[in-house]
Amino acid sequence: MRPMKLVALSLLALVAAAAALGWQQGWWRLPDRHNPFVPLVVDEPPNWLTSYKLARAQRDPAVCARLVRALPWRAEPLPDRRTGEGCGFKQAWRIAAMGEVAVGDTFAFSCPSVLALAMWQRHTLAGAAQRHFGEPVQRLRAASSRP
Repeated sequence: MRPMKLVALSLLALVAAAAALGWQQGWWRLPDRHNPFVPLVVDEPPNWLTSYKLARAQRDPAVCARLVRALPWRAEPLPDRRTGEGCGFKQAWRIAAMGEVAVGDTFAFSCPSVLALAMWQRHTLAGAAQRHFGEPVQRLRAASSRP
């Protein structure tokens, strides 16, 4: 191995060891928003870990339900129900209002979909409405294929 490569690898190993020691001793700590082990916070601005944290929350029914309950929405859990072969509701929630945003008719979404909707409404739709129309979102209507 060439001497410069050996020095670079040694320096990298030293930095990694110092970071691990600092983390273990509590001398250094990642901010929660950049810590992959800290759960998703819906109100936190999205960053490079948001999609990972969202996917992790969506896979865990208890975490997903806890996050939906913490939203300032009028939402109630629905019992799991099978409506046909491969169809039905599992971990579903009925949404009657999204905080200050009214909904046309109440609608049911799976818990993972409610979390994705909350992230979209909070971090994409709200800002776009303010930029383009100069006011916050007033109402959201859900379309479905049901009669």
